[in-house]
Order: sequence, then C-alpha cells, then structure tokens
Amino acid sequence: DADVDAAKSVGPILGIFALIPVFWALFDQTFSTWVLQGEKMVPFKIGNWIIGPEEMLSANPLLVMLLIPFMTLWLYPVLGRLASPLRRMAYGMFLAALSYVVVALLQVRLDAGVQLSILWQTAPYLILTIAEVLISTTGLEFAFREAAPEMKSTIMGFWNLTVALGNLLVSGITVIAARLFGGADGHSISVSPKMFLFYAGLTFLVAIAFSLVATRYRYRDSAAALGR
Repeated sequence: DADVDAAKSVGPILGIFALIPVFWALFDQTFSTWVLQGEKMVPFKIGNWIIGPEEMLSANPLLVMLLIPFMTLWLYPVLGRLASPLRRMAYGMFLAALSYVVVALLQVRLDAGVQLSILWQTAPYLILTIAEVLISTTGLEFAFREAAPEMKSTIMGFWNLTVALGNLLVSGITVIAARLFGGADGHSISVSPKMFLFYAGLTFLVAIAFSLVATRYRYRDSAAALGR
C-alpha cells in the first residue's frame, strides 16, 4: 500500500511540471535575443570597465543571490497563504511574460533610432530574475516537499527534465515565430518587437493554464498549502 501511495504522488506533480518547460524556453532567450538587443544599445562605462550585452548576463546571478534571502526570509512570510508554492510559481509565470513586454518596449525605441544605455536592460532582468526565483527555487521546494519519500529523487530528476525540454522547445518556438512574422535570415526578426511580444503572449497563456491547473492540485503537505 505504501508503494502504491508513493507512486500516486508522482502523477499530480508531473501535471504541474508539464507547463514549466515554456518558462525555461523563455529564460534561455537572455543568452541569445537579449544579447542581440544589447548589441544595439550604448555600453555603460565605469572607468576602464565596460558593461556591454555579455556583461549584463551577470545581472541574473547577482540578482538571484540578493533576491532569494529577501523573498524567503521576508516576502513569503508576509504574504502567508498567498505565498503557497503553486501561487508563487503562477506569479512567476506572469512576471516572465511581463519581462518580455518590457524588452519589446525597449526594442520599439531602439528601432525608432533612440540611443539607449545598456543599463535599461536592468529592468527586464530584474523582473525575469524575480520570476526565476518564484518558479525555479519554489519548484525545487515543491517537488521535494510533495513527493513521497520513496519518490523524491525521481521527482527531482523530472524537475531537471523540465529544463532540458525547455532548451529543446525554444528552437521549435523560434521556428514557429519566424514563419509567423517572416524574414529570410531569422536574425533581424529575432530581435523585433513582434517576436518579443509573441514570446510574452505565449508565456501569458501558459501562465493562465498553469494557474488553472494549480487550483485543482491537492497538497500532500498541508503546511505548504498555507504558505509555510
């Protein structure tokens, strides 16, 4: 009976995980389309140190180290029940979509010939990093707390699989977007406002779907449902 109960704990968790690869597909764009956008922006100089599009990538790990203790030790306790794991992850999905709206707005100004400092990308990086903390660290916590003891390592493996699937999914999404918006070389369109809004819209739809799925999930850990 214990083995059967442990196996039953896997299915509902995988139902939650099924929508996560789309987030990782979007997150991966920070290493490609966001860098391409940054190449059209004005580098920021501090003495002999130049912050360009590649250097801006370091904003993510730096912000992660700052945000995790702030959100874990202060924000989540303040939110209480509103900070249950699945609600946090849903908030993260919507914030990920918002980050791409900001990137699209920046691209509109760049396409209009406005010279923008690379530091403008700090705004979408901050929003996306908050989303990453809400989804990634919470997803790991959710997987470990909700899985039966016999299935914890298996569930953690499935969580890592969501990252791998996101890496594969992003190529397919890019092909679909290129067909929708045209473009022969695929380079210029990859940093167009329409492309960024396409990513934002896709993530927004997935965020709604995730929220609906999350409302039907029944926690095994009653404390988690209360945001504790």
